[in-house]
Amino acid sequence: MPLRSGRQMFSSDLRLLPKQRASLRIPLGILIPGRGCEVWDRVLGLIEELRPKKVVSVGDETSRLFVDHGRSADVYVVDGHVEREKVTPLQGDEGLGIVNPAGYISGSSWEVIGRAIEIGGGVVVRVEGEEDLLTLVAIMEVPIGSIVFYGQPGEGLVAVHVTEPKRHEIAEFIGAMGRSEGHV
Repeated sequence: MPLRSGRQMFSSDLRLLPKQRASLRIPLGILIPGRGCEVWDRVLGLIEELRPKKVVSVGDETSRLFVDHGRSADVYVVDGHVEREKVTPLQGDEGLGIVNPAGYISGSSWEVIGRAIEIGGGVVVRVEGEEDLLTLVAIMEVPIGSIVFYGQPGEGLVAVHVTEPKRHEIAEFIGAMGRSEGHV
């Protein structure tokens, strides 16, 4: 049975539980080993093979890869950092902002990322805080058949082909996260 979007399922602020951290070290999709240009041919190959409905890039280094190769993702989710080091912010014509502390998924992230996906065309979502867990939001918000790319620290790039089973897996993970009392 198809899941509703994350916006319809989750509205409170969520926090990653210590017992969940280890599972995030396992790629959620296809791991493309390497960095920068050495992964680009594989990225293009997946896009050409799967012909995704939407392409979302989460992370500054991953997003820079698309921009540097002249290929636009529908949405870029960036926080101005690569592995905790500040980097030059990604520029874009259309921009949305969100506050999302490390280790959390803010309740407002569902609406902002959902809106960015609807807008498409290279919209940049600038995150004050950390964008890592927003990969989960993107997977829940894109149409089935889309691809969400994100960086796997020290390993490479991950391509998540969004299917109903993948979305169910992510919904279970998110459903097990802690609920936050106040707004993050």
